[in-house]
Amino acid sequence: MEDGYCKDWDNRELDVMNAVKFFNMFLIIVTCTASYLILADCLNPWSMNVFATKPLFPLIVGGVIAADVFFMVSSFFGFYRICQIYDASKGLGVLDIIKIYMKRLFRLLPMLYLVFLFGYFAMPRFDTGGVWFMMDTALWQNCDKYWWSSLFLMGNFIPWEQNSKGGCM
Repeated sequence: MEDGYCKDWDNRELDVMNAVKFFNMFLIIVTCTASYLILADCLNPWSMNVFATKPLFPLIVGGVIAADVFFMVSSFFGFYRICQIYDASKGLGVLDIIKIYMKRLFRLLPMLYLVFLFGYFAMPRFDTGGVWFMMDTALWQNCDKYWWSSLFLMGNFIPWEQNSKGGCM
């Protein structure tokens, strides 16, 4: 446990950045959850005013910045790893770049596919509640026609004419 995630060639002082990534990811999850709850139907519209005076409200609003920090720290670690490969092999070849991207794809794609399949098959069964009207149109609007674009990581490009308020996840 005392060694952390560092290898022999890593800088041990950078091990603390994993904690920064953890707290950023926690803030991102809190912010996304709260943003869906804020958009739900309210029985009393003035409840949003009460919500804004709660002590956790600045944490939720500040969580928007956490996504930018998370991507910055992740890109720093990615560049740090590329520099290590460059120093170890005295250069960076096409095969090294392909290996880097394949490792990242094999790490991220299983969770993406799990979330997509859960959302496509299980979420329509939860079709009640105050948030559902917004989730149905925002996340699953064109999934009947363009489900394959999300599986092949082309959801930003296909369909071309989609708006910012709808799409297939």
